[in-house]
Amino acid sequence: MVEGTNTPDLRKGPGHYVGTPLPGQAGNAAIAGHRTTYGHPFYNLDSVKIGDPIVLTTLQGIFVYDATKSFVVSPSDSTVVDNVIANQLTLTTCNPRFSASTRLVVQAELVHSQLFSNSGLPVPKHVKADLKSESLAGNSGVSLTDALFWASSRPLW
Repeated sequence: MVEGTNTPDLRKGPGHYVGTPLPGQAGNAAIAGHRTTYGHPFYNLDSVKIGDPIVLTTLQGIFVYDATKSFVVSPSDSTVVDNVIANQLTLTTCNPRFSASTRLVVQAELVHSQLFSNSGLPVPKHVKADLKSESLAGNSGVSLTDALFWASSRPLW
């Protein structure tokens, strides 16, 4: 995920809407992604069903959201990324595939998080035994790819 949702940003991958909270923070963390170009990270976003888990892994931790809504809006409707009080995730992409006539929106609520030790909160013992916090912070040569692979191979709870 990159910071920003303009064309050059989204060519690199899904983009975090500037001004919205980061995943795991209170409010509406909003992310846009291409559906059919530039690696098409949101190609199957229309397949997400209510209750499906959406798992985001960052250097701060693992955040599990459950999908609560899927709907379509006009491309000019920016209200879907407005801030809210709840810990919410909003994913947006063009709709239908191969068109930008509307936007597909999936919203989800945070149901679980596991913070890594570099976040300042306690980390489960199995995490401490396998990887030190300074590794995730980038101080020991572990790459982001290594950290994401490591996180995806570990149980969340």
